[in-house]
Amino acid sequence: MSQSEMAYKMDDLQTKSQMMHSLQNTLYTAIFCQDVFSKDDFEWAFTLLGFMTFNITKELKELTDYAFEQIREGV
Repeated sequence: MSQSEMAYKMDDLQTKSQMMHSLQNTLYTAIFCQDVFSKDDFEWAFTLLGFMTFNITKELKELTDYAFEQIREGV
């Protein structure tokens, strides 16, 4: 993976993390700042947030491992 590819990957992960943060804030507002809907109605949104978090964490670990491998190899 070139430095350019790594930079684009990091940019993609940053965008994904910003989307997750927005989703988290929206869920908080929708669930805890209203009394119209049951909190159970938002269960799948939390499932999606967990799925997104897991995927970003996995991608960041792969990118970090690759970066440290490149450092050890002196590339």
